Amino acid sequence: MNDLFNMDLNSGMSFLDKKKSQNDGIYRPSLDLALDKKKGYKSTVRFLPNFSTEGIGENALEKVLHYVKLPNYPNLNGYYDSMKNFKDERCSLTETFWNLKNSESALEQEKAQLISRSTKYYSYIQVLEDENQPDLVGKIMIMAFGHKIKEKINQERVGEINEPCNVYDLAKGKDFVLLVKEIGGFPNYDSSQFKQETSSICLPIEKDGVTELKKLPTEEVNDVLTIPAKYQGKVKEYLLERDTELSAYAPVKWDEETRNKVNQIVGHLTNNPIVGANDAINSVASAGDDSFFEDASDSEEVSLETKTAVSTDEDDFFGE
Repeated sequence: MNDLFNMDLNSGMSFLDKKKSQNDGIYRPSLDLALDKKKGYKSTVRFLPNFSTEGIGENALEKVLHYVKLPNYPNLNGYYDSMKNFKDERCSLTETFWNLKNSESALEQEKAQLISRSTKYYSYIQVLEDENQPDLVGKIMIMAFGHKIKEKINQERVGEINEPCNVYDLAKGKDFVLLVKEIGGFPNYDSSQFKQETSSICLPIEKDGVTELKKLPTEEVNDVLTIPAKYQGKVKEYLLERDTELSAYAPVKWDEETRNKVNQIVGHLTNNPIVGANDAINSVASAGDDSFFEDASDSEEVSLETKTAVSTDEDDFFGE
């Protein structure tokens, strides 16, 4: 027991050594955690259907995001949900991004990178194998992925490589081998692929005090391969044994504070004099006048559908 009146340097200081928890339900195959940096981060996961007590929803939640990184304004940096996620809503970040990206000025094109735009997809996954984070094996988590992995899922659905397959199917889906390598200083997922053979979902089975994952048997009912009825109740229970719901990552509309930050971001990127007018921003915001937050480019209607699609090379990133 530590002496209250004769403490050493470490007395009661263990809280300083504790690492910050990331218990937000997101699966992060970070290259920093790879046991072999040269081989990259390798694991095997299984995409799971979006099942809840209310039924089955869309298997993946889609969301358009902006990541802001202004070197001189750290208080404004971070992720922002685009208001284009909501029908009939305008987003000054999205419009500013496209205006800068499609500008004839090389300087403005560089500015677009400071509010990079990407589309993320969120799905439930089951971690089947992961020697880098073995404590996650068997858990149901949420994986965020971009265009490249989305296309791999679609290739399976349309049978571009093998027979058509819904990889989310519990009886005849496919396991996904995730391989993350560093290319050009960024994580790259091109080598990731679905296994060729279809298989059923695994369930954690307790045996002699050890938990192991075991593939469930299947049977044909009316010419359809399915999980036997006696196991279906257990499967439903297992699918609901998750720490985070997919809905937690649904797009969120901007509140007053976020609108103020977005207005400042747009101002810094477009040299809009409104940046320094904090008092005016706050007074108008409290009055509920949303028109105040429309930047100068809002005077002309911008059709995003006619713009060149953003490069998908930046889309594949996981979490932060």
